[in-house]
Amino acid sequence: MKRMFLFVSLLVCFAFAANAREVYCELLGTSNISGSKVKVEVDFGEEKNPWGRDNRDMLVDDSGKPIKFNSMVDAMNYMSQFGWKFKAAYFVSIGGKEVIHWLLYKEVEDDSEIKEGITQKRDLK
Repeated sequence: MKRMFLFVSLLVCFAFAANAREVYCELLGTSNISGSKVKVEVDFGEEKNPWGRDNRDMLVDDSGKPIKFNSMVDAMNYMSQFGWKFKAAYFVSIGGKEVIHWLLYKEVEDDSEIKEGITQKRDLK
């Protein structure tokens, strides 16, 4: 009986693991002139504005106001409450401005879980 229970338990775990997959997003952070806050946008791989950046990827709160972060770690702590984990980081200098890129990942079973709990400016209509 114990062997049957163990077998069924392993089968259920395997079935769950087979459905889960890793998905990725990227935090892009830029500091303001004073360096006191970081402007953070999140790239989930969605369509970009062909005419340039329009802040559509910026994180906003329930009232639609941009969320201001003290640092990239502050932004990572925010994302971690929705299951995102740190993978890698790199920096790019664009026109003398440093852009910090943090690659994050999480396990999902369904695409509806990717942005669960997270709102961007693009989501407001």
